Amino acid sequence: MNRRFLLLIGAASGIIVVLTQNALADGTYFEYLRFLYGDQLTLPTQDDSQRAFQDYMADAQAGLLADHGFTAQAKEAYQLATDIGPSNQEVVLRYVNFLSGQKRFSEAIPGLETAANAAPDNQQLRDLLQSLKRAAGRN
Repeated sequence: MNRRFLLLIGAASGIIVVLTQNALADGTYFEYLRFLYGDQLTLPTQDDSQRAFQDYMADAQAGLLADHGFTAQAKEAYQLATDIGPSNQEVVLRYVNFLSGQKRFSEAIPGLETAANAAPDNQQLRDLLQSLKRAAGRN
């Protein structure tokens, strides 16, 4: 089972909080943390939390569809997930993996380029992009 976590760290206070996607869906826990720690811990806004949860749900749905062989629907769901979070490397890499598994390298390049541009210091993304371009016959 795929699980994702958000790690919040209050650097000055030494506070470490690990959140699951469920905490993103329900702002009640964030309210509790705000009450408990005040400004010792920077928490996502409600909007940021909802966007992260939407991103998670779109990616989870795409993965479920892909796992059960609904490739056309999975592609649409992955496209939605990357539209919601174009710089979310985890989502982009899953979409790239999905397309690459079907030898659709050219289709994987634009999303990976967006993610690589959003994280210019990420050598792994740049290397993967070059590999995809070679596989697609581009240089």
